[in-house]
Amino acid sequence: MRKSRFCFFLALLALCATETRGRELPQWKPRLFVTASAGVWSPGGADQDRYLASLGASFSALYWFGWDTQIMLSGTYASLNTERYYWMPASLAGQSPDIWDVKGSLWAASLELRRLFPTDNKNYLYLAIGADLIHFGPVKGKYEIYGTEQPIKDVVSLQRDPSEAVGLHLSPGMFFLFHPRVSMDVTVRLHAMYDGEDSILWMEPSFAVGYRVF
Repeated sequence: MRKSRFCFFLALLALCATETRGRELPQWKPRLFVTASAGVWSPGGADQDRYLASLGASFSALYWFGWDTQIMLSGTYASLNTERYYWMPASLAGQSPDIWDVKGSLWAASLELRRLFPTDNKNYLYLAIGADLIHFGPVKGKYEIYGTEQPIKDVVSLQRDPSEAVGLHLSPGMFFLFHPRVSMDVTVRLHAMYDGEDSILWMEPSFAVGYRVF
């Protein structure tokens, strides 16, 4: 009787072990994606007086080194729409010039660490934190003053001061695998910048498509 119980117990253990092995996740292998994204940079704080929401583009390398962890290195460029009369030269005060085609630019380099929360093996929620280095390029445009025999024409060429900023960003997002080699990514980055004088918040909703290199 005891022997039959012992055999039954061993058989039950073997069955449980087989069932457990069948549920184990496959061994994880690191993956590298290259991604391209489009996002809208929306200014806050003092920059709301200088700029308008503007479209930007990023290229990134995303290394997925653990089943729940990714790291991403990105480079970004945005052509910044502006509040054009903010950039009017002080010498033109009171002359009511017509100002147009006034544009600035933004360059950014970012390093981001993501923690993934899988809903299944293809769909993931994530929370990320990152560091940013940001450069604001010169603002250039055209202006013309009427009311004289010969209209006065010239260009606006000014620089945001300071032109450099550092910051951190926080980004909740969703990461999808639509194919073993193709990913899609939707996120909103909340950038907190400091330029040496002011702390400024920008928001950047973005959409990315990635391709798996290995």
